[in-house]
Amino acid sequence: MSRRLPARFILGLLLIGLVLFLWRGQLPAARDWIVLGDVAALRQFGLVFLVVVVSLLLRGLRWAVMMESRIPANRATVIAGYGWCFLLLQLLPIRSGEAVRPLWVSRRGGNVPHALGAIIVERFIDLIILLGLLVAAGAAAPDLRRFYRDDLVTVLLIGCLLALAALPFLLRLSRAWIHRRESSGTSKGLSGFVDGFQVLTHSGKSGIIAATSLATWTSLAAVFAGYFGVLHGVPWYAGVAVFSLANLSAVIAVAPGNFGIFEATGTMVLGLYGVPVDQALVSVTGLHVTLLSAQLGFGLACRLQLLIGEDR
Repeated sequence: MSRRLPARFILGLLLIGLVLFLWRGQLPAARDWIVLGDVAALRQFGLVFLVVVVSLLLRGLRWAVMMESRIPANRATVIAGYGWCFLLLQLLPIRSGEAVRPLWVSRRGGNVPHALGAIIVERFIDLIILLGLLVAAGAAAPDLRRFYRDDLVTVLLIGCLLALAALPFLLRLSRAWIHRRESSGTSKGLSGFVDGFQVLTHSGKSGIIAATSLATWTSLAAVFAGYFGVLHGVPWYAGVAVFSLANLSAVIAVAPGNFGIFEATGTMVLGLYGVPVDQALVSVTGLHVTLLSAQLGFGLACRLQLLIGEDR
């Protein structure tokens, strides 16, 4: 998809190696990892794997709905393209994988400005849900608020909800502004970009987008809560806090797959409930590896589907 991808993969591996080097004196002993082979842990890993795959299918469906009639491909192909691009996003460092999906849309002859707008809509909706989950966890356990500014998170959530409510009005203003500049060479691209946001005002599409988004994030949060509850006996809001903070921190991820930040976030939150650092790091790493394994399997299956489709 890009000649620079191999170099980015190498950079990602070097960054992971750097993280491991910095952690070399803090990694748990070999005997601490045995707990991941317990039947209870294996069952949790299987459940996590299944839910992650289903959540990726839902996110792919959401993307396909957003790109409907904007890319010359059927829904199955668009979902497969999403899965493959999502895998590349996880494997590439410093969030450089964000450009992969627009590039894929461009190669398929789709509307790239619309895709850019749709991606921003995705991120915006996901942000609202993650902030809501974090606020819910903090309301149930005030001690969790030491890891973030509760007032800032609440204000940000309210601001996002107000922006969502004002979106129809903002879109009308944008349309009027673009219409006055129809003679400009950039007006077509801007119109496509605004169209990417327009999906939220479409009654049928907005319902599917909201349902798939809520189902995706709440099911994953529930899996995190159950996983840490079974392995460490911590309350549900601890797992939800790990889930929310880890995903929000992905914005500043440097290493591929949010490696390092994910483990640090989980270890700190679990430590608040008396889980020793070694045990917390083992369980968080096991969960992270399972998440990445599910994403890898789904992404490769999607890539295979795309290759088979090209051969037909």
